[in-house]
Amino acid sequence: MKLSAIVLCYVSFFRFDDLIAIRWQDLKFSCTHLELYVPDSKTDQYRKGETIFVARLGGQFCPVALIERLLTVGQYKTSGPGSLIRTTLVCPPSQRLKANPPCYDTVLSWFKEAASLLGLNPKLYGTHSGRRGGATGAAARDVPDRLFKRHGRWRSDRAKDLYVRETLQSRLATTRNLGLQEDIPIAQLRAFEAEA
Repeated sequence: MKLSAIVLCYVSFFRFDDLIAIRWQDLKFSCTHLELYVPDSKTDQYRKGETIFVARLGGQFCPVALIERLLTVGQYKTSGPGSLIRTTLVCPPSQRLKANPPCYDTVLSWFKEAASLLGLNPKLYGTHSGRRGGATGAAARDVPDRLFKRHGRWRSDRAKDLYVRETLQSRLATTRNLGLQEDIPIAQLRAFEAEA
């Protein structure tokens, strides 16, 4: 449950409220992707809902495969409609899913635990880390702004840009692309001085 929730937040740019609003019966699987219907969101001012498309990636962290496994292991079809991410009742030697979604503090603890397992400072991570991390990853890989803004359900560039943390390499790209590291011919420098 924890891994599925964290990966889903990252690839869908979800915050806590978006995550717990997803209902398992609204998911649509295909051979290439998963469609997640978000019924309402902080960014959805008219409450018309939005569909998020998540690609099938393959590998152990494929978000679509993780959700499919969660639905199978959790036996969702026997428990009736409800939230995809649910509270787990642990009764050794087994666990079972409850019908209600986890509270904010529980999901927050999942992010902090994941940060600790990765050797990161858990104090720096929270429920917005998936949204911020996904947005930063998309920006670092040059996903076109229009697509990445739509995926995150942002209406303005300003709102989207608040979530992106620039990498050191991208911040250094400005000075690296000014042409100063190349040999500048003396004649070009003299021409520049003459114009000044």
